[in-house]
Amino acid sequence: MSFIIYPHSLDSATIDYNRTHDSGYGEEMLNDRNKNFVFKDSAIGASTFNIDIDLGSGVTRYLDHIILGGYKFSTNSIGDYYLSYSDDDSSYTEITTDSFDEQTVATDLLITFTKTAAGHRYYRFAAEEVDSGNLTSFELGNFFCGEMITLSTSYNLDTTEGIAYDVISNQGAGGYRYGQIVNTSQRKNWTYNFEYLTSAEKTTIETFANTIYCSSGLSRYPFYFSPDSGTTLHFGRLVGEITFTQIAYQRYSCGFNIQQEL
Repeated sequence: MSFIIYPHSLDSATIDYNRTHDSGYGEEMLNDRNKNFVFKDSAIGASTFNIDIDLGSGVTRYLDHIILGGYKFSTNSIGDYYLSYSDDDSSYTEITTDSFDEQTVATDLLITFTKTAAGHRYYRFAAEEVDSGNLTSFELGNFFCGEMITLSTSYNLDTTEGIAYDVISNQGAGGYRYGQIVNTSQRKNWTYNFEYLTSAEKTTIETFANTIYCSSGLSRYPFYFSPDSGTTLHFGRLVGEITFTQIAYQRYSCGFNIQQEL
């Protein structure tokens, strides 16, 4: 069983939706890494829609997964989704396709596939009604895509409940979460302790930590992870910096302190 990290969001990407989204629920909600501020089209009224992603000039990305964070989907019968890539924003090549389950409660959907043979600038996520009807509605909190990081080294786990926030939703709070809190429910705290990491795994973890900007408090960016090879999906931020201890020749230990994002 492997510990897998899914860190890549669309922070610097340009995102375009080819239908009309609800007012105040536009494409900018897809690259803020926050599931509570959602992209929404509650009256699609068409048999298809596209979400086009432009990573930017000179930027390419390999993909072996996408995550639809906090998605809801409604259709008259059944829908299919498609993920495709392009190097010129004209001709698109399909990477993966599957059926969309109708989903009325916000959930996280992990879609994995064979890694693209090359990095690409343009990606397209599309949905289609397959029974000659129209798609009804689509809602999405965030969109993550990229290359997963897999750690095969076993771990020990400690879990605690976070403090309760004595504030109401959208009011200020102090501590690590200084500022406005949208969801004031208690958050879980996970500590994953790894032993006998290889030098390659140590380098991979250090690179990952730099991409989410670890600090003495919460990391700037949240990320998805799975402690059981992709079966269970969690969303959180690192608390504190990751430090390594060399316990043998080219073998290291470290701990991940992660606080749940809601």
